[in-house]
Parts: sequence; structure tokens; C-alpha cells
Amino acid sequence: MTNQRIAAIIVAAGFSSRMNAFKPLLEMGSSTIIEQAIHTFQQVGINEIIVVTGNHAERLEAHIAYTGAICLRSDYTKNKMFDSACLGLEYLKSKCDMAFFTPVDAPLFTIYSLKKMISRMNLLNNSVIIPCFLNEKGHPLLINSKCFEEILSYEGSSGMQGAIGRLEDLDLLNLPDPGLIMDADTPQDYEVLKRYEQERPVPSKEECMKIHEYFRTPKNIIKHCEMVASVGEEISKSLTDHGYFLDQRKVQAAALLHDLMKYKKNHAAEGAELLKDLGYTGISPIVEVHMELDEYDISHITEKTVVYLADKLVLEDIVISLRERFEHKMKSYHNDEQACKAIQRKYIQALHVEKLIFQIINESGNIKPT
Repeated sequence: MTNQRIAAIIVAAGFSSRMNAFKPLLEMGSSTIIEQAIHTFQQVGINEIIVVTGNHAERLEAHIAYTGAICLRSDYTKNKMFDSACLGLEYLKSKCDMAFFTPVDAPLFTIYSLKKMISRMNLLNNSVIIPCFLNEKGHPLLINSKCFEEILSYEGSSGMQGAIGRLEDLDLLNLPDPGLIMDADTPQDYEVLKRYEQERPVPSKEECMKIHEYFRTPKNIIKHCEMVASVGEEISKSLTDHGYFLDQRKVQAAALLHDLMKYKKNHAAEGAELLKDLGYTGISPIVEVHMELDEYDISHITEKTVVYLADKLVLEDIVISLRERFEHKMKSYHNDEQACKAIQRKYIQALHVEKLIFQIINESGNIKPT
């Protein structure tokens, strides 16, 4: 991601006493808690990952050997989290420009959060970036290497919190990432964490609106997205009634967020990439093709097809026919021959998709084929 040397420290030396299970190896989706954290760091190009082990060290080290993470073993019988942090910071002195720090039981931070924190550090050169969700502090922290020595010299009784708290120039950064403040401290917390990980790929309507709020989406674009979601819901319900299995949550969420990056030149691709970084992997592929479908989806009814057609049937926040929609486009680009050819090609594709869908659903509904 950057030419800078960025590292990460994951502390995993403790007894997991309140969890009554060894937290690093608890199941998290298709992997484990420790693998989830390592993998997310690696996805932003961080390969210098330090895992501080202690309790069940050999078992943990064998489990993550394939990742390339560097394991530092602590005396877990005496170790506190701050001791583990210091072990990692001591190792990284002169080896990096900044380092993320997180306890192992907080693995669900997003790629987006990591990227934003790195950008913020590059811009402001703060001592520590503390990520927050709804103003609540979370993990991972991002620590400037210029502060390593001062943290290592702390001799107070308040651990990592005390060492960080005495630094100047701390930066609290609010991010759209509930995972920042979630951990597996207790069995109940772990169940919440697992459920969130399972549901995160497809955000709820409330979460979609919070995303619009965070990115300051203009009201006219939000209104358009809401109408596309309404049309998409109607189409998908009709198709479901006729025996097609469609995930209506995906249709709704993808429609609500399909124009999140509308102000960008290639807004479909950029919006899809952003949603993927935010952890919304269930809808990012739908958003990516909402402007133009690939070969498969032109002839197969999927959530992609539904959102694509719903978007074509809405101009601003008004439901119109495909003919009206594309005539409007042609008028806007009438002096651009190449653009008009592209619009005509897309119109033919949209007509094909509309015919495919409306041959199946009841044409007596509110939405009519052209």
C-alpha cells in the first residue's frame, strides 16, 4: 500500500481466563480469531506482523506458521498485556515507521479502517491514532515509531492505557466500523462477535443509511438509491413468488449503496472497492456491475440483474420506462457520437434484461416492461 515500513503487533499471550477457552484459536467464520486479524493486516500490505505468544505458545505458533508472522514468546505466567506490547515494540525499534497494536480478541477491524488510519498518520504525523466507533475508543491503535521509546520507558501501574495516555498529540479518529469496539472477552462477547462476522457482508437498511451519513452523500443521491431499493424489492418479491430464490437483503442493501461513490468517474468500480474494504463483501460484486452486466448476468436472474434493472427504471427518484431513461441519456450526450453508441448498446442490454425478468413476473404489477 505504501513504501513506508508498517508493522503490526498482536498480543496473544494470556490465559483467556474469562473466556474459558483459548481465544486465539476460537472459530471465526472459515478461520480462527488469530488468522482473521493476521489476514486483514496482510490485505493492506502489512507483512511485518509480530504475534506475542505465551500460554499454549507451541500450539499457537504451529497454527499460524504458514502466515509468515513472527512469534515472540513471553513469560505468560507473569505477563500483562503491556509487557507483551513492550516485547513487540522493543523488537520493532528501528524496523518500522509505525505499528498497529491490538489484543488478539479484537479481530474484526476492516481494511477501510486500517487504510484511513495509515493515511491519517501520514498526513498529521501524530503520536498515536486511536480508532473510534460512535466516539467509543477501540482497536487496533496505530503507534508512530517516534513514540516507541517513551512507551517502553513507562513505569506506571496503568499498563498500555497509562503509557499511551501520557503521550501528546493523540488523535481520535471516528470510523464507520463497529468491529473496532468488539472483542471476545467473555463467551457472550464471542457469540456477538461471531454473529456480527456472519451478518457483516450484507448491511441492514439502518447501517446503509449510517454509511451515507458518514460519507455525506447528497440528499438527491440518497433519494435515488431509496427509490431503486423500492423498485428492486418489488421486482425481487415478484420473482421470489415465481420460484426464484433471491436474497432480498442483498438487493435492498446493494440498491441503497450502489451510488455511494457517484461523484467518482468510475463510480461503480470505486463504490464496489470501498464496500469491500468496509467488509460488505456480500453486496460489493452487485454494486460493481450495476452500470453494465457481464455476459453471465445478462441471461441469468440474480441479485445483480434485479439491482441493474431497478436502477435503469429510476431517473433521479422517479420511476420511468427504459425508453424514457435512455432517451434522456441520448439527449445529454447528443453531440458525442461515441457516447451515443455506448448508450445504445447499454439500452439493448437493458431491454434484454427487462424482457428476461418480465416474462416471468406478473405484468399487472406497478412496474411495467417497456
